[in-house]
Amino acid sequence: MSGIRIHFLSALFLVLAAPQILFAQFNTIYWIPPDNAPFWIDSDTQMNVLPGGMVGGSFFSGQSDGSSTNMEINVSGGSIGDNMRAYAGTTINLTGGDIGDWFQSGDTFDVTDVVVNIDGGTLGDDARV
Repeated sequence: MSGIRIHFLSALFLVLAAPQILFAQFNTIYWIPPDNAPFWIDSDTQMNVLPGGMVGGSFFSGQSDGSSTNMEINVSGGSIGDNMRAYAGTTINLTGGDIGDWFQSGDTFDVTDVVVNIDGGTLGDDARV
């Protein structure tokens, strides 16, 4: 009988703990829409741009000195305006929608620690990836 109780308690722990484990990866999560788009994001932030969502031009993720970590931008619809800048610590997943012209990952001399995955959508002219 104690074996059944242990399995039940283990299963109960997984059911109760799993949501916290899954959502603990980011401290801040934006869903655009319905959330208003930020002008920039920093460490431990995820931004999801859905169909109909709009993020203004000159949006940037992270700090230019490369000190930010764990930022993820998922574009599955909608758009991010021109002049987007993604600094170190950023992962971008473009599966739909578009990112405007003059997108740049990293700074002028160092594009390390920026990951851009493109599996759909449109990346504008003069992009530096």
